[in-house]
Amino acid sequence: MLNSPSFGSTSECESLKNIVSEFTSWLETEFTYEIYSANIAKEIEIKLTRRTTLYLIGNRCKHALPRSNAIVKKLTKIYKKSGITLELDEEVQILEDIDTWLLDNFGGYHFTKLCELCSNIYYAIHEYIRTELETRTIYHDDTRYSYDLPSGVSKSSGAFEFYELFNRFRNPWVPKVTTSEYLQGKY
Repeated sequence: MLNSPSFGSTSECESLKNIVSEFTSWLETEFTYEIYSANIAKEIEIKLTRRTTLYLIGNRCKHALPRSNAIVKKLTKIYKKSGITLELDEEVQILEDIDTWLLDNFGGYHFTKLCELCSNIYYAIHEYIRTELETRTIYHDDTRYSYDLPSGVSKSSGAFEFYELFNRFRNPWVPKVTTSEYLQGKY
């Protein structure tokens, strides 16, 4: 869609392209995080990407201990890559480090920033289709409306998706989210 837009010109997609690029860049950002792992009694410094962080925290919230093998393996690799040697019995204990992250601002920042970036994409899509939406909406009376389908879209091929897209963006309902300056400065 961004390289060959269906509506408008490529230049009208610039804002959306920039926001998607910002989102992708944020996810792939690698950073160093210092924590104290109480269960293994070590002060540690690990390198993570934001994508990995969201994966670990999100899956830890979702799965109980018996379903956490993949999380333990991923976290163990991260610790070993950071120079931390773990005994076999310590590997399961480091899962509680993720629980600690959830309880401090670290997890809160990542989930809030994720919501902010997603809401930015939502509003950029809205801006991208707004002109087309206004142009293609046909009002029959105060309550009824329809859309003029673009050429290449027929009732049997793509009309449902076209109507669905336009109906979702007629009245934006996603709130604009902003991440606290305190959290952004900290992480």
